[in-house]
Amino acid sequence: MFYQPPRFSVQGRPSIPDNWSGLDANLPTLTALVTGAPSSGYLALLFMNLVESSPRVALMPFVVQAATAWCSAYRVDSNFWSEKEIGGRVCAWFDRTISADPASAGVLPRFTTDLLECLDILVRSGVASAREIEERIANM
Repeated sequence: MFYQPPRFSVQGRPSIPDNWSGLDANLPTLTALVTGAPSSGYLALLFMNLVESSPRVALMPFVVQAATAWCSAYRVDSNFWSEKEIGGRVCAWFDRTISADPASAGVLPRFTTDLLECLDILVRSGVASAREIEERIANM
């Protein structure tokens, strides 16, 4: 499921190449699964494993949708966001995407409101890197 390796070889890495373009065609369905069950930490981990392999602006709408759903389900929850590291992984993905993909400056404004609301929840949950992403977005 979600292109993950079998349990006996779990390394936290999906079995797809980095920046695989085939992910674009599958992410709408996978995002619908994640947003349909936003309180599933298992799906959150699988989703993040996938998108971390592709820090590209084309995936930004899906990552924002997933993060928004998780924020609605978990709100301020240091266990989910900090201890399970979902918040840090989301922030790291945005940091890598903004740095690596120059097109992000043109796409990011469409998602700024939702993303800033999510980042506020992450900051209040103890995810320090969320504050850094807020500052980056404000300075763009």
